[in-house]
Amino acid sequence: MRSDEVSQRLVGAGLELAGRDANDRDSATYKETFRAPVYETMFDLCAQQTCDVVLVGPFTSELRDAFWIDKLQSRFGKRVEIDVVVVVVSEKTRRARMISRGAERDRPKLANWEEHSANVANLGKILCPHRVVENE
Repeated sequence: MRSDEVSQRLVGAGLELAGRDANDRDSATYKETFRAPVYETMFDLCAQQTCDVVLVGPFTSELRDAFWIDKLQSRFGKRVEIDVVVVVVSEKTRRARMISRGAERDRPKLANWEEHSANVANLGKILCPHRVVENE
């Protein structure tokens, strides 16, 4: 379950209503207004499933929380196994893949690449237990 697919239409409509670019998920407006409800919706949908679920999203703040997995365990109960996988790729490859996929949601990031790239580079240290997968 990808955060973009779960929420893109609703978030886009809300951003447009606020006079913002419907695809700009790097803006302060998105982060302050939509980020938390998007993640909460994903977690709610996850809780309803009876099979394994993979959630895909940046989870930038959550990764810097040493107790994030504990919080998720409390939320979902001990009945679930949580495995955090951080996928890393070079800036050059990330940009090339965004261009290749041609998604509208990437347009604002590509238009402001230096700012977007600086934000990604400055995410901080990952504190919650995780595995790293190189996806170059």
